Amino acid sequence: MTEDHRSPDRQMLVGTVARLVDDETDETALRAAETSGTGWMPALWQSLATAGFVGLGSNDGAGGDLLDDVLVATEVGRSMAPLPAAESGAALTVMTATGLAPGLVDDVRDGTRLVVPLVVPDPESAVLASHVVRFATAADAMLLLSTSTSEVAVVEPDMVDTVQVQSMDPFPVARVRLRGLPSMVRAPQAVAQGTEFLWLLRSAIAVGGMRAALDYAVEYVSERRQFGRSVGSFQAVQHRLADAAIDAELGTHSVMDAATRPADDRRPQSVAAVRHCLPAYQRVAAATCQVLGGYGFSMEYAAQRHFRLATALRLGTPPAEPSLLMADLRRQATNLIR
Repeated sequence: MTEDHRSPDRQMLVGTVARLVDDETDETALRAAETSGTGWMPALWQSLATAGFVGLGSNDGAGGDLLDDVLVATEVGRSMAPLPAAESGAALTVMTATGLAPGLVDDVRDGTRLVVPLVVPDPESAVLASHVVRFATAADAMLLLSTSTSEVAVVEPDMVDTVQVQSMDPFPVARVRLRGLPSMVRAPQAVAQGTEFLWLLRSAIAVGGMRAALDYAVEYVSERRQFGRSVGSFQAVQHRLADAAIDAELGTHSVMDAATRPADDRRPQSVAAVRHCLPAYQRVAAATCQVLGGYGFSMEYAAQRHFRLATALRLGTPPAEPSLLMADLRRQATNLIR
């Protein structure tokens, strides 16, 4: 893994994004956004877009790459801001690679429009059945991605029936169903890359969430006293948080490793990152809830939001390529033995 994510330029990027999101995402603001009806923070998203932080990974003109999108998504996850960092990043990657709707790409990057991906096994399934999609009610268009036929199409709002649904997810979700099939373009590499990036960026959100949940838990057990002692001094609590710290550290390493690898060597590590980070965030969030006791499930505390977000991030069908993953693990093991 390269150290690019720790370079001064990348650290400046992280610091700037952190300041933007932290100013708008205290507990009161997050609760207000979740119950607002729209379920997200469009003004904050516009601020990130105005600063040039939306779609950096697919914006060659700005000198960005996948690592930039991953770093932005990590900060979004750390703050738990309801923003479409993963969805927009994946959609922009596919549209840029295929040359679809260049004007729409510019609008998405400057924050005036939003496109989210609708990933389906085949195009007909999007017409025959509804699919749950994050940020669908906020989207100005959708990007239909068929994983079996490797086809892609931009779907305008008048071709989609969208119904917002109640969910444990702190981000807005809706059921969408197409009224008909748009004209599809075959683009195997772009579709594979877009679905991979969607899940890798979700993993980056999970990494940020793990870090924030762990910091939150450590601060609480350091201050909370029981039986005349700090709760953090109890060995059982220390063991739970030590396991959480390992999960967070491994998650950080796996996501950054995937984001900094060459494109032709990225897929196995992306799968490994997704397979670790999504369940790991749920474990860390559960540990946070447990060490906070009853407070961990109270809506006034952040622990429950971490657990809901961690659980929701796992919904869907992440990439599953065990043969590639095992080959990568065998290669790493061989290198260690040598």
